[in-house]
Amino acid sequence: MRLLPNVIKASQYVTVKNGTAFPANNGSVPKAPDPPPEEDQHRKIVNEAFQKAQQIIEAAQNYTVNKVRESTQQMNQEAAQVLVQSREEGYGRGFAEGKKEGRELGYRDGYEEGCKAGLQKAEEENRAAAEELSRMLDTVETGKAEILQRYEADLKKLAVSIAEKVIRRELSMNEKAMQSMIINAVDAYRNQEWVRIFVSKNTKTLLQKVDKSIVEALSDVSDSVKIEVSPDMDDGDCIIEMPDRMVDAGVNTQMEKIKQALQV
Repeated sequence: MRLLPNVIKASQYVTVKNGTAFPANNGSVPKAPDPPPEEDQHRKIVNEAFQKAQQIIEAAQNYTVNKVRESTQQMNQEAAQVLVQSREEGYGRGFAEGKKEGRELGYRDGYEEGCKAGLQKAEEENRAAAEELSRMLDTVETGKAEILQRYEADLKKLAVSIAEKVIRRELSMNEKAMQSMIINAVDAYRNQEWVRIFVSKNTKTLLQKVDKSIVEALSDVSDSVKIEVSPDMDDGDCIIEMPDRMVDAGVNTQMEKIKQALQV
């Protein structure tokens, strides 16, 4: 393969917006017409993978938030029960101590003193319980952010892994998937002197099985299109060479685009 200094990755001309991949228009050439449905297959594959990745992350975040909310509600209920129980115990102790003091020092004075002491103790217990609850809530709020931050990275990696499997599965099962990938990669270019497509042996076989040949599909790009086998390439790899540039349209490049969109 002839090495050229101007190498363009697919992620440089495709952006993700609202979960949808769009080919960017090269300002130096006219915008290509909308591709027919069969040539739009690759875009759908990438969109499906990206959306699945987003769904995994959003579901995990919602689950974590819901668990924190449930824990907070439970602690609030327990705190309310503690306050009620403490108040009842305080009045009970105050009444009991009041009766005891009343028998010894006179019922009226003893009852008032006993109630006051019991209520004071109950307030102290209530204050301690409220402070403990406040500390627990602060810990939950701090821990929530740490949990999301810690697990979000792993969830994003899992989502990207699933997205990659979606793309590779489609490439292995759909003979038109790789052709669509190549067409989308060069749809902004016209009147090229020649185009060389470097792929693996298996990918070349798949491309040759498609009803509409890649040569015919790229007739607007160049009249001279050839598919070359590169022994160093894996299935899903694809380098498109033209006189003044090279475009990396392989699966790995698509995955880099998804990683950038998900900030992995």
